[in-house]
Amino acid sequence: MTQNTSSGLSLENLPPEMVRPLSIVAGIVGGIIGFIGGGIEGIGHHLGGAMDLVLAVAGAAIGFFAVPYAIKRFLARIAEEKEWCDNHGWTWLGEIAPWRNVSGDVRTSVEKSRIFDQRAEWRDVMVRDTGGDHAILCRRVSRYVDSNGIEHDGDSATFIIVRYKGDCPDTTIESRSFTWLPTIGGRKKVEFESADFNKHWNVQSEDAKAAYDRIDQSVIDFLQRAKLQPSIELIDEVLIIKFDSSDNGEENREASLRWAEDFSRSVPDDLLEPLELMKT
Repeated sequence: MTQNTSSGLSLENLPPEMVRPLSIVAGIVGGIIGFIGGGIEGIGHHLGGAMDLVLAVAGAAIGFFAVPYAIKRFLARIAEEKEWCDNHGWTWLGEIAPWRNVSGDVRTSVEKSRIFDQRAEWRDVMVRDTGGDHAILCRRVSRYVDSNGIEHDGDSATFIIVRYKGDCPDTTIESRSFTWLPTIGGRKKVEFESADFNKHWNVQSEDAKAAYDRIDQSVIDFLQRAKLQPSIELIDEVLIIKFDSSDNGEENREASLRWAEDFSRSVPDDLLEPLELMKT
């Protein structure tokens, strides 16, 4: 399996022999910043010379140890993700957009999606491009600027995107745990015989009758009993699943992929053939 890496040197693909020197430099820089910050804090509160110095030294100590620790934690997480990818048939991309690893029509479909956040940033991107079903697993993180002009991470969601073999009109299946989407773009709300399902799930489709016929009782039963309740979209033979979770740790990652596999097995084969997203 070919690993895709960015052309420049980044923290994510830092050679192991550079980690320790970088951590030392980062600790020194963090210590200097902490010293200055602590001193300014003391002066700002008019604590006096001795206390100003104490705060400056405390800030230096925190900065010296905290920055290298944060770097090591980050690199350990990246190493875990890469190892997981190697063990389960995926390729790790980090923050690189996955479009070069999938067919062009997948990107076109995703860009028309109603549940995919087009303005957010790519994080923890992994692709399955050999064996089984080709797929994308990623987080999308929005960004915002606070009143001081500092940029921060905002809302985050985990996505699974799969090019599937099946026949279904463009359809959205959305649980009440998400904000329900308005009925737009020619899609119509689909009502089912189960009042409880209609209460907790909102289904919209370009062809309400076809969607009603394909989302049978086995699909309804699965969605009602499943612990996870993501939003689902089938558009142009691309399946998009959105989990309202910012945690892409191994446990949540595998739970999301297992959910997608179980969902594919619960629906009729003419709608969506069973998916294989993890090596067993």
